[in-house]
Amino acid sequence: MGKTMKQRCCLVIVTLVSSLLATSAYQYQCGNQVDFARVCEDGNCCSTDGFCGTGDQYCSVELCQSQCPDPTEDPHDVSAFITAAVFDTLIPNRNDIRCPGHGFYTYESFLEAARRFPEFGTTGSYENRRRELAAFFGQTSALTGEGWPGADNGGEFAWGYCFVDLNYTGYYCIEGVHGNWPCVEGKSYRPRGPIQLT
Repeated sequence: MGKTMKQRCCLVIVTLVSSLLATSAYQYQCGNQVDFARVCEDGNCCSTDGFCGTGDQYCSVELCQSQCPDPTEDPHDVSAFITAAVFDTLIPNRNDIRCPGHGFYTYESFLEAARRFPEFGTTGSYENRRRELAAFFGQTSALTGEGWPGADNGGEFAWGYCFVDLNYTGYYCIEGVHGNWPCVEGKSYRPRGPIQLT
């Protein structure tokens, strides 16, 4: 093989390797771009563009989609995630005069109750804490809300925390259902509060 042929072979190999490296550099590495099938390693963040790295272009609150750093707020308090503004956005109609429980559910009472359970919304990864709090508000809003199709002020599902008692006037004490423990005369049993017994 002559010198020119060796040079051409080397040039072809270098070109192939360069094009492979260039192609792989532009392939998505993480996140929803790869259906979360791959994760970043070595403490790198996954950017909203689907690439792993460090620095603000990967890890800032606005540009990070997974494996993000924890927020700088105190992670041992749910107020780091649920601010008064977020609380008002999640349950916007709770103080509407049409709600039987208007004025009952306040941000301050939420924080007071949450702080009595120090691990509520404060353990695990940043993403898991957000999911836990979102699930809590989804569940409790559904069980204390009674929207209607076409409801104003956000629609049918924006009326959580409207009731303190279950919106049912029936009598739960039916003969035989409770066996030897019948209801107290003149009383009925029904769920109360955000975590309802349904």
